Amino acid sequence: VDSAGDADIEVAQWSFDHGKEAGLGTQTLSASPERTVPLLASKKSWGVLAIRPSGAFLFSDPDNKRLLDACAAQIAQTLERIDYAGIARDALVKGEAERTRAALIGAVIQDLSRPVALIAKTAERILKAPPGTSYEKEGAAAIRSQASMLQRLTGNLKELSRLQAGNVKLRTERVSVPELLNEVARRAWAQGYGKTIETVVRDEVPELELEPMLVRRALECLIDNADKFSPRGTAVAVSVQRASGGVEFSVRDHGRGLPEFLLRLINSEGTDAEALEGAEQAGLGLTLASLTVEAHRGRIRAENLPEGGARITLWFPLASDARPQQLPPPA
Repeated sequence: VDSAGDADIEVAQWSFDHGKEAGLGTQTLSASPERTVPLLASKKSWGVLAIRPSGAFLFSDPDNKRLLDACAAQIAQTLERIDYAGIARDALVKGEAERTRAALIGAVIQDLSRPVALIAKTAERILKAPPGTSYEKEGAAAIRSQASMLQRLTGNLKELSRLQAGNVKLRTERVSVPELLNEVARRAWAQGYGKTIETVVRDEVPELELEPMLVRRALECLIDNADKFSPRGTAVAVSVQRASGGVEFSVRDHGRGLPEFLLRLINSEGTDAEALEGAEQAGLGLTLASLTVEAHRGRIRAENLPEGGARITLWFPLASDARPQQLPPPA
C-alpha cells in the first residue's frame, strides 16, 4: 500500500468508526483506490487494514476474500492481545507498588513502635513515682533519648521518600572518608548508651564524592541494626578499606547472622515476595542503605561470617583526582 492521501484517510476513518469495509469495490466511498477493512475483535475496532491491489487481484474472488478476512482477524487479535498485555502489566506494576507500600508501612511501624512504647512506659512510671525521686531525672533522660531516636527516624523517612521518588539529584561534595567515619562513630556513641563501636581504617583511603549526610544516615542505620541484633556488651565493628577501584565501608556484628532470604534480598538474588517480606522485617535502615548506595552508583553486599555474626558492606566509587586521607585522632 502506498502512502495514503487525504481521501484515503477519510475512508479509513469511516471503516474504523462504522466497523465496515469501505473504498474500492464497496458501496461506500468507492472512488478510493484502496479497500479498507476494519480490524475487529471482541466487538471493538482496533485499527484498519488498507489494501491497494495490483495486477489481477480481485476482491470479488471468494478465496481472496477469505484470505483477506483471515489476515484482518489475525491482526485484530494480535492488537487486542498487545493491549490486554499492557493492561495486565499496568495492573501488575500497580499491585507491586501497593505491596511495596504496605511493606514499607510495616517497616515504619516496626521502627517507630519501640521508641513510642518506651516513651509511653517511661512517662507512666514517672507519673506513678513519688515526687522528688531520682527516677524523674532518669526518666526524662530516657524520654529525651527516645525522642532523639524518633527524630532520626523522621529524617530517615524524608531521605527515603526523596530517594524513592527517582532521578534524585545528590548534593555531593568531596568528603574525607576517615573524618566521615569518625563523625559516624561519634554520633553512634552519643546516641546509644552502652553501645561499643570499633572503627578501623585498613589503608590510606582517598576522598569520595558523596552526599555526606545521606551516607552518614545509611551507616548509622546499619550500626543501629547491628547493635540491635548483637549480644549485649559486644562491639559493632566499622571498617574502611580500598577495594575494586573504590572504597568499602563494612559494618559487622556478633549476633546470630542474617536469615537466608534476607541475604538473598540484599545481594539482589531474592524473589519479589522475599523482597517485600525482607523490607518489612529489616526495617527502614536496610532500605535506606540500599537506595543510598544505588544513588551513588555503588553496591551493597551482605554475608554471614564463619566465626559468627553478619557483615554488610557498602562500596562507593572513587572521585576523580582523589587524594589519600589519614584517619584523624578521635575528638
